[in-house]
Amino acid sequence: PRAAALTLAPHDAAARQAWQQRGGVPATPQELNRYAYARNNPLRYTDPTGHHPCVALLAGGPVGAGVAASCALFFLGVAAVGYFTGEAIRHAVEEGQGLPPPLSSDTGGQLASPNPDPDPESDDRQCVVTTEYEAARAANYRGTYFAANPALRPFARDIVVHHRVPLETLMKRPGLFTSEELNAAHNLRGIPTQLNRTLHLSEIHGSRWAEFWRIHPNATREQVLRFAQQLDDEYNLSNLARDFFLSNP
Repeated sequence: PRAAALTLAPHDAAARQAWQQRGGVPATPQELNRYAYARNNPLRYTDPTGHHPCVALLAGGPVGAGVAASCALFFLGVAAVGYFTGEAIRHAVEEGQGLPPPLSSDTGGQLASPNPDPDPESDDRQCVVTTEYEAARAANYRGTYFAANPALRPFARDIVVHHRVPLETLMKRPGLFTSEELNAAHNLRGIPTQLNRTLHLSEIHGSRWAEFWRIHPNATREQVLRFAQQLDDEYNLSNLARDFFLSNP
C-alpha cells in the first residue's frame, strides 16, 4: 500500500485517473519516473498533455512527424549502405580477389598487392603468406635497427625505419625471403622524417620499386637483391641517417 501511494502520485489527479482506467498501475515502468518525458524516448513518443505518451507520427504533430521521418530516412540509408557494401565484398570474394590486403608502410600507404604469378598458390599457402607478412609488419624492427645503431637513438623521433628489401616482397614473391631475414638489421634503413615522404615513399617506393615490380612481376631473389643494392648505392641509404644527424656539427 505504501508503494502504491508513492507510484500513483495522489497529488496528480489526471495521472491517477488515467492509471486507474488501465487497472490502477502505469502502462510501463517509465511512467513511474516523473522526471522522464515521453517514457524517456522523445524520438518515438510525444506527450503534449504530460499524462499520456503516444507515438509521435500517429499524434499528427509536425515536430513528431518530422523526427519520425528523419529517423526512418536515416535507418533506410544505413541499411542501403550496408547492403551495397556487402554486395561489393561478396562479388570481390566470388571473383577471387578476396578482401583488400592491409596497408604497407613500405609502399607509402599503397595496398600491398598479392603475388601476380599466373600459377596462383593454394588458399592454404596464401593464408600462410598473409600471416607471415602481418607478423613481419608487427615485429619490433625499429628496436632492431636502433640496437644496431645506438648512436642514432637520440634522434629516434626524427627517423623512420624502412626495409632495404620491402616487406611487400613477402606478398609479391612468396618464398624468396623470410620475415626474419627482412627484419634483420642488415636489411633496415633509417630515413630522416624530413626526407621520408619525398625520397622514400614517393621516389624509392612510389616510383622505383613500383617500376621494378611492373617489369619483373616474377623477379628472382637475385634480381630483388641486386636492385635493392642499386638503390642503396644511388641514394646512400646505408649511411643516410648517420650522415644526416651525426656528420653535421
